[in-house]
Amino acid sequence: MGACTYPYEGVVDAFVIEARAYERALLFAIHIGFRSILLEGDSLSIIKKTQVR
Repeated sequence: MGACTYPYEGVVDAFVIEARAYERALLFAIHIGFRSILLEGDSLSIIKKTQVR
């Protein structure tokens, strides 16, 4: 388990911020060697677009 923060200045679109947060979470999980992860969130459109089929 881990946590981090990243400043995103000048981004006014909430969708973009949520997508970048998911991206950072995935990169972090890959970096520390996780082979299987579960991401949870409240943005259904992002969740649907990041699901592996």
